[in-house]
Amino acid sequence: MVDKIKFITAGKDAFGVYRGKDMHLEEHHPVAQKWVELMSKKNIPFAEICFAGCGIGTSDFPIAKAVELHSGKPSLFSFLDIQAGPVMELASAYYSGHPDRSFEHESVASFYVQDIDKGLPYQNASVDGIWSRFTMHWLKKPLDAIAEFHRVLKTGGHAYIGTSTPYSLSVMNEIFLLTTIDYWTLLERFPNAIITEKFSNDLQKLIWEVNHGPEITDYFRMHPNEETYSYTKSLDSVSGNKHVTGFNGSFFKNTVSSLGFNVLEIATEGSAHYANQYQQSDDRSNTTIHVLLQKR
Repeated sequence: MVDKIKFITAGKDAFGVYRGKDMHLEEHHPVAQKWVELMSKKNIPFAEICFAGCGIGTSDFPIAKAVELHSGKPSLFSFLDIQAGPVMELASAYYSGHPDRSFEHESVASFYVQDIDKGLPYQNASVDGIWSRFTMHWLKKPLDAIAEFHRVLKTGGHAYIGTSTPYSLSVMNEIFLLTTIDYWTLLERFPNAIITEKFSNDLQKLIWEVNHGPEITDYFRMHPNEETYSYTKSLDSVSGNKHVTGFNGSFFKNTVSSLGFNVLEIATEGSAHYANQYQQSDDRSNTTIHVLLQKR
């Protein structure tokens, strides 16, 4: 399992660009790169940096390596995720000395199996930076998690959050087997959705794909005041129940700032790998939001 990990940094001359496990180059958004730059400039040895929702570390560990590479100083990196398997796989690669999961400047890594909805395993004002990429939208209490980020960060500490917009939920389509439910039942259950018959390569079966894009549009049209917050939906399909939240920029500008954060940067973008049905000229095609926060 360890030998399959092939994620390495591209080097100092390609700041913010990382080579993926299938050896393609992945360029992180400038807001994410700004967080790496800020962490690299911290003039203290063994700064404590948390990666919240790390999975097997495919994206997060190279970011830690980049911070160390550009700072030239050792840091204390902690990686946590709710799933034990991915955390154990990442820890195994690190402790076995795998070259793609090791550091150059005596940095130290620690690993936690932790449900972020239930808090973070740190003392108050003890962490210098937090990186959370594609995790926040799965949490049942995202605002509580961001308040927890504020609790553990030192004054002036930075958090990067990369997560989903409301219209990314139109990519996370609900899937039902044709053999278990008919079209008219689905139409009655989801009158505003786009329901399409498809063949699933993953399942090797015919499925109904239920797209909720129109429902999201109707929701914000009927609840204009909710634009300052977010859109949450519980997805029920053959892949299991999922509680998903998409965030508007105003969620961070208004709600999160009230928790004691300065919002330094915020940006949305679309992605060819995470595209929905909207054209690029339509703001609804932006499925990812990037936010840089600083604790006041």
